[in-house]
Amino acid sequence: MTLRILQISDTHLGADPDFEIAPGIYPFVRVQALLDAIEGWIARDSVPIDCIVHTGDLVHRGHLAKLDDASTRIGIKWFGTLSKPIYWVIGNHDHRETIRDCVGDPPGEWLTS
Repeated sequence: MTLRILQISDTHLGADPDFEIAPGIYPFVRVQALLDAIEGWIARDSVPIDCIVHTGDLVHRGHLAKLDDASTRIGIKWFGTLSKPIYWVIGNHDHRETIRDCVGDPPGEWLTS
């Protein structure tokens, strides 16, 4: 059996839609465009995928003791709208407990990048 994985990484969301990660780069806008592109790809089924894996840094400042847990919750909600299962790898900018609060405990071990 072949497992086709779409891998995403380093979306670096902030809780504020106007947050710029660098001059002129707004993660909210980029992630919304990414999600639209992924759903279009899934709908066309030209290259089928079985699941999506986000390999860390969903948010930009989540690692600061839940300072930015709103961005984590927004990101989990947005990616949860996709019509394929999504799995999470915790990045150095993510807050493990906030992600766990949002998605629950997975079977097995947590992966960290």
